[in-house]
Amino acid sequence: MHGVDQLKIDIKDISRTVGKQEFNVGDAFFQGLDQDEIKGGDVSVSLAAREVAGDIFRLEFRFEGVVQVLCDRCLEPVEIDVEGEDELRLCYEDNELSAELEDSDVVMLSPRATDYNFAWELYEMIALALPMQRVHQPGGCNDEMLAQINMADEEHEAETED
Repeated sequence: MHGVDQLKIDIKDISRTVGKQEFNVGDAFFQGLDQDEIKGGDVSVSLAAREVAGDIFRLEFRFEGVVQVLCDRCLEPVEIDVEGEDELRLCYEDNELSAELEDSDVVMLSPRATDYNFAWELYEMIALALPMQRVHQPGGCNDEMLAQINMADEEHEAETED
């Protein structure tokens, strides 16, 4: 499993070869980021990196696995399947095309950059693959918590009726 600090790509190596990597991210990856949405997981990632033009690079991601988040209904952990694909484009700031690309969805790199850590972008891709509603299958929620929620709802309704 890869941690946050291990998710770097050697930019200069991309220009010499078309690179393909297969790796997994898990609990250490999600816990190593400054986020609190995804508590853990096990996601297989395939990364293909290539240079598409002079000092403009495309990183193509495909991922599939499971992540752990809190259930929207009972606030207990629930595992959610995720899968998707996305891409990330990188360009050096001193590239002659950088001015045209600045407003697009391109990460601008310092001319001195030799590698790039794509951990946060990968996290965002996985987080965006989550469904809007994250709940247990029917019957899977914590009954005690649901009872507390129902009791609070009933108390609220009684207060608004008075």
